[in-house]
Amino acid sequence: MSSTVAPTRMNLFLLKKRLKLAKRGSSLLQEKLDALLMNFYKYSREYKEHREKTIEQLSKAYDEYKSGLAVKGEYTVDLLSDLSLPEMNVEFEEQNIMGVKLPKLLIKDTDMKPNPPLSDSDILLEEAMKSLRETTPMLIRLAELEGIVLRLYTAIISTRKRVNSLKEIVIPQVSHSVNLIELNLSERAREDFFRLKRIKTKLSKKKK
Repeated sequence: MSSTVAPTRMNLFLLKKRLKLAKRGSSLLQEKLDALLMNFYKYSREYKEHREKTIEQLSKAYDEYKSGLAVKGEYTVDLLSDLSLPEMNVEFEEQNIMGVKLPKLLIKDTDMKPNPPLSDSDILLEEAMKSLRETTPMLIRLAELEGIVLRLYTAIISTRKRVNSLKEIVIPQVSHSVNLIELNLSERAREDFFRLKRIKTKLSKKKK
């Protein structure tokens, strides 16, 4: 019976210590994986719901824009759009969940432009401008959610590989080495016992 590690009590002690650490690491990584999966499903649902709402809002704004275009013409609509849409500064930050850095987009210093006078507009264009103003923060939030979902997915794949490596490779291999050394030491102890017993028997016969 052979082992890649010398069958000594010191190596047995070190391997048992490594096995304990591997099992502890596997347990912690599994907890992290479970938390990542929980957050992934949470943000995935939010992303799906928010995406549907954003598409609905964009569709509404586009329909209103087309209606205004038909009434006022492309030049007037574009001019009023430039005058009416707010300017937004978006800052990028990160939030930490289970050691994974997730994007956070913050809207800062929104410059709301005054609405054009009614003489230059009509109800269709006003509704279109309002819809577009409401859509912009929704698009920013959608981009944020998409970044969160993608980063969580990448972290889940990486963590799952580490968990599987520990459970399916490292822990079984170390456990196998521990068992081999324990068996080897046990056989060696039995051999020493019988050797000592034979020696005692021979010494006892000589004394007689």
